[in-house]
Parts: sequence; structure tokens; C-alpha cells
Amino acid sequence: MALLEFKEYQAAMNELNSLKQCCKDRIPAEVEQRVVTSWQNDVFIKVSERIKQTPDNPVLYANRAKLYFDNGMFDDAIIDLEKAIVLDPKNEGFKRYLEVVKSAKASK
Repeated sequence: MALLEFKEYQAAMNELNSLKQCCKDRIPAEVEQRVVTSWQNDVFIKVSERIKQTPDNPVLYANRAKLYFDNGMFDDAIIDLEKAIVLDPKNEGFKRYLEVVKSAKASK
């Protein structure tokens, strides 16, 4: 189940990146930002709903942490990554990503 959720998340992020590239030269930057923000909010809501349904799934917390990180919400990203690590303490990827987020927060 976690792999499917990761694939769904990756597909959503790929769609977002395509949207950014598609709109880059066609619409004003402020309109693009509103569209992207709205789309990110939809993904955030879906991931958060999945967390409520399966709160023991560390991948979901890591996915939401990525959304937080992409929006400069480092403290929230750290909280979700720490939860992911508690749920899956052997996952080195979560630990590395937590260090990336902490480093970005420190340099902010």
C-alpha cells in the first residue's frame, strides 16, 4: 500500500511540475502562483486525509513533509519527518531528508 501511495504522490508532484512548466510563459506569474498554491492545497488535503485513515503509514508523513518543505514550513516538515522515523526507524531516507530540512531551516 505504501508504494501505491508513493506512486500517487509522485504522479501528483509530476503533474504539478508539468503545470508549472506549461504555464511558465503563458500566464502572469501571480496567476500561476495562485493555481499552483491551490493545487498544492488539494494534494495537502488528500495526504492529510490519508494520514487520518492510516496514521501508522510513515510514507504519508514523509509526503506531507515534502509539501511543507516546498512551502518553507520547516517546523511542520520536521514534525512529520520525525513521526515517519518513529514509525519506520530503519528508513535512512527519512533520516537524510530530516537533516536536509533542518539544514534548510538553519540557513533560512
